[in-house]
Order: sequence, then C-alpha cells, then structure tokens
Amino acid sequence: MSERIAPTLLVLDMDRTLINSDWAVQIYGQACKQEGLDIRDQLRNAQTAAEQTAGSFAARSDIEKRADVTPDLMTRVDTTFKELCRQYDHRDMLVFPETEMFLHRAGRLAIPHVILTQGDDPQWQQLKLEAAGLARIPHVIAGLNDESGARITKGGIIASWTESTTGVVAPVGAEPTLSGPQLRARHAVLVDDKGSSFIDLPADHDAYWIQRGMLRPSQQIPAGSEHMAQVITSLLQIDIESYAA
Repeated sequence: MSERIAPTLLVLDMDRTLINSDWAVQIYGQACKQEGLDIRDQLRNAQTAAEQTAGSFAARSDIEKRADVTPDLMTRVDTTFKELCRQYDHRDMLVFPETEMFLHRAGRLAIPHVILTQGDDPQWQQLKLEAAGLARIPHVIAGLNDESGARITKGGIIASWTESTTGVVAPVGAEPTLSGPQLRARHAVLVDDKGSSFIDLPADHDAYWIQRGMLRPSQQIPAGSEHMAQVITSLLQIDIESYAA
C-alpha cells in the first residue's frame, strides 16, 4: 500500500503567530526574579534593541552568558518558567486565544501540521514550545543562518522540503532528517508574522502574513523583496476547511 499524501501541510510559525513572545520574555524575567535574579529591565531593553535591528531575541541565552549565572540557576529558572506558564492566568496570556481552536480544527479535519520555528538558541525555542503546551505537535527548530552566514528563510526551508514528484516532505522529530519521521503533502501553507519568512517560498504554496498590531522592524519584509502572502490579523481568518482532504 502506498503512503498517504495529504493535500496540504500547514507550516506554522510559533513566535507571535501561535504564542505571545513578549509575554514569554516577561514570564521568564519573573522566573529569574523568583530565583533571586531580577533582571527584568535588562531583558526588556535587550529585546527591544534586538528587534529594532531586525534581529531575534533569545532571553535564555542572554541570561546564560552572564558571569554570575550558574548551570544550576539556569535549570531552576527554566523549571520555574514552565511552572509559571502552567498557571491558568499566565498560559492564557502566553498562548493566543485562537491558537488552540485553530489547532483543534486542523486536527478534526485531519490536516497535517508542523511548527517551524527559528532562533539563535534552540533551547529557548524548545522551552517556549514546552511551556506553551505545543511540544506535542510535530516541530522543527531551525537556525537563523547557514554555515556560510547567509540568512535562512522559512520559505527557503519549505523549498528544500519540496520534491517534484511527491510534493512537500517535511522531516520532523527531535533531530529532523529525511531518513526519520516525515509529514507528506502535495503543497504547503506557511503562516508567519515576519514578511521576510516568505522569501524563497515556491509560488505553488500558499502564505498568510499574520499582523498583530504595528509591525516591528524585525517583522517587515526587506525592501525590494516580493512576497505573495495574504495579510490576516487572526488565525481564524484562514479558511482551513478549504485545505481539508
């Protein structure tokens, strides 16, 4: 029997698409304070500086490189962060209200979906996935630059998954490789908050640019670049039923 190939694979960004990254940083700062390290103002300033230069901010690595921080303290902070996020009021702020409804619809309609997230610190990305209760979903954590230093885009990643005969083959699992677990579909739908993510996305795939309020420099598409993304302000604006089998 041949392996089933779904019509569509949903490729979902995490930060500012499924979760509120600002709250993640704030809650992490609160976890630091509870463990005796009150650097909330420094975290907030570092995040603002990184995003004004179109960069990505990793709160965990920003703290870990401090001279007064030990591995034991980092472990305690990580644990406290996840405990705080499990509290109802904090999780309600961390995960956008429509996220679970959207994921539930995708599951009910049997539409395969994967979280594709990028960052300089894979541990920070994984920690947020776990804290938000999203680690159960197949996910891929990619870096921001390749070995030569060139910028990696999500569109480019999806292009590397695209085969001429079978469509999209997305490797998933703890260490994604094309020899491990895979999700297969005829075409992909990328949902992301950064305009630059759609660069290099093949034309036969769909794209949704989710914009929650005013765009930051890190979310805007570079001048001179083209994209084909449909602008939305909520995940529920995607006609997900149209992508079902």
